[in-house]
Amino acid sequence: MGSGSFSTVLTPAGPQVTELAVVRYTSKGTPDSSFGMGGGAFAPPAAGSTSSAAAVAIQTNGSIVAAGITGVGSFGGSLTATQFELARFTATGQLDPTFGTGGQVATSFGKGIANGVVALVLQPDGKIIAVGGSSNPDTARSFARFTLARYLAQ
Repeated sequence: MGSGSFSTVLTPAGPQVTELAVVRYTSKGTPDSSFGMGGGAFAPPAAGSTSSAAAVAIQTNGSIVAAGITGVGSFGGSLTATQFELARFTATGQLDPTFGTGGQVATSFGKGIANGVVALVLQPDGKIIAVGGSSNPDTARSFARFTLARYLAQ
């Protein structure tokens, strides 16, 4: 299982959208065509125009949780008001509609502009722990903070 992002342009003159992406591979290292669309599954940004996964975990029921960052802007330019993003996919690569809103959850930590997940841990009771960081440059003491969020099992 791999994670990251996928970029697309909505219209020739429209904005670029970067989606959270996961890819499942076979034991031979090729994309598993039985998963999602040709081996890949995608989630539109939960908030804004950009999202990317940095961590992935497989739950005991086969559901796949991917987590990272969502926000407004682009990874090559400036991102503003980013949030933790989690997306859960079924074992076949479809967004799980029973998770969050349409399969996704975005979590903000105050006014911080740099919130993002870097790791996931699944607890034995099914709860999801997302680990990352946040910062708020609007304060006199702007610094990155270790940030931890726990999501209830559904």
